[in-house]
Order: sequence, then structure tokens, then C-alpha cells
Amino acid sequence: MAEELMRVSHLVKHFPGPGGSKVKVIEDINFNVYKGETLGIVGESGCGKSTTARLLLRMIEPTSGSIFFKGQDISKLNKSQVHALRSEMQMIFQDPFSSLNPRMCVSDIIAEPLVCCTKMPAAQRMARVQELLGLVGLDANYAARFPHEFSGGQRQRICIARALALNPQLIICDEAVSALDVSIRSQVLNLLDELQKRLGLTYIFISHDLSVVKHISDRVCVMYLGKIVELAGKDELFQNPIHPYTKALLSAIPVPDPLADSRRIILEGDIPSPIHPPSGCRFQTRCYEKTEDAQLCVQCDSVQPDWVEVAPGHFVACHRHTGKNTAH
Repeated sequence: MAEELMRVSHLVKHFPGPGGSKVKVIEDINFNVYKGETLGIVGESGCGKSTTARLLLRMIEPTSGSIFFKGQDISKLNKSQVHALRSEMQMIFQDPFSSLNPRMCVSDIIAEPLVCCTKMPAAQRMARVQELLGLVGLDANYAARFPHEFSGGQRQRICIARALALNPQLIICDEAVSALDVSIRSQVLNLLDELQKRLGLTYIFISHDLSVVKHISDRVCVMYLGKIVELAGKDELFQNPIHPYTKALLSAIPVPDPLADSRRIILEGDIPSPIHPPSGCRFQTRCYEKTEDAQLCVQCDSVQPDWVEVAPGHFVACHRHTGKNTAH
């Protein structure tokens, strides 16, 4: 069995809202990440994907719950301990231009983590910068240039080089290719895949593009309104989706064959407010599979569904499947 690198247990994040209310962005999520894998996280905008990423890196503080990294609960670490952890966990952001300091040249941008977290001599830092530029497919002569002199794809390669500077074990890619052209996107995805194999990296890959997630992920986690509703291996999830929200997401993937049967599931209504989320199942206000069974309807409307394993490695939170073939 693969070695567990990270485990998230009952993670909650509330932000202060208007009039003393609470914005319940993340509500009791649980998942684990295995060493060397790519875990994809998908869902609509506003479902909590990026907030989850920032919680995992302790960029923001959780309201409650635990985040275990290599067996250590990092949610309890102080600022100096979190700083020491930065060398093992890094992030690649969505917009490569805004995540690069326009006043710094490429060599200073890539070397910044080395300056902050190591006592590496200047000559050794420059050698490391040149090594990293070559690793991501950029010429070492680019080190003296500034971010505005590069294309979007090149800027994202610079961001990847910076994330690799401290030899991290875990990299969180937060919509890392969504701002790139399709052709450049494939090049960056291939680069990430090559780096993972070469360096033994572990990725958490956040995206709203299901075709990208299917290409790069080993397992996929589906989020809706701050909750994880389904998690499974990518082949299992795409071939046998169980939760009605997952089915709706997959039905939105464009099919290149005009003769293929591609029935789109249209969800009615808007996503509820995280200030006042629905009682019971958070998806129940938009669910098209709500049964005529009165007892089950009451459960959907008033009771949060359990997180159950319906097949080996395939978890779902849906009352239609609670207690069926559960593994624990």
C-alpha cells in the first residue's frame, strides 16, 4: 500500500460575515494524499478549493480540524515551525504574472526561497537557479530578465522553478494551467508529469477543467459548497460516478464526436449562500435525483449524509447510498 504523506481530518474554516454571521467556506472535510500521487480537486467556483489549498499550507488558519503531514499535526504548529515546514510544501498559483514580483529579475525570484529558508552562499544559489531554469525548460541566460519579458507559459515555468527551489515533497497546483492557452497548457502539464516522475513529487491539483484533471490525476475529489461529496480513482470516478453532482459535472465535458450521445444534466437554481447553507445535504436544493420516498426526502432535507465507502477506494456522501456496501 502507498505511503500516506498527508491526512486531513474534520477540517473546518469559517470567515466572519456581515452582521456577526459566519461564512462557512469549508465544513468538515476529510481526505488523504499518498506519496507520489496526484490528487485532483474539482468543483464549481466558490466551492472552497482554493481555501482548502491555503489551509493545507497554513497560509490561513483553520477554524477546527487537523492537518497531518508526514504524521505530524501541522495545524498546531507556531509561525516559526510553519516557516521551517515551507521547504517541504510549496504552491503554484493560477496567475503566473501576478504571482511574480515585477521589480525582481528571474534569478532573484527563483532564489528568494533559498535566501529565506537556507544559508546557501550566493554563488551556490546562482548555480541552483541555473539548474532549476534548465529543469523547467528555460535557458539559463533568462536569469537576468524580468517577468514582463516572458510569455504566460514561460512565466508559469518560472513559478514552477521557484516552487522546486527547496526540493519540496508536496506541491499544490491551484488552477496552475487555467490561465494558459490550450497548446501551452499541454506543455506545462507534460512538464509537471515529467518532474513528478523525475523528482518523486506529490501533487494536489486544483482545477475546474475536468479533462485536465482526468489527464493528470490518480484520484479525484469532488467538492460542493465546502463539502467533499465524492472521492475515487480517476477511472472509477469518470466511468462510475455516484453522487448526482458528480454526474452533472461530468455531463458538462464537451464530447468531440457530434454523433455521440452527450446528454447534459442542467442543474436548476443557484448555489446556496455559505452564510446560510441548506440543512441536511448541501446539494438537496438542486438535486435532480431526490426520490419520492418520503423518509429519504426527510433525511436529505434535515440530516447530513455519512461519508461511506461504496466500493474499494470509492467514497461518497449521499443518502441514497448510506449503509450500502460500506467498508467501515
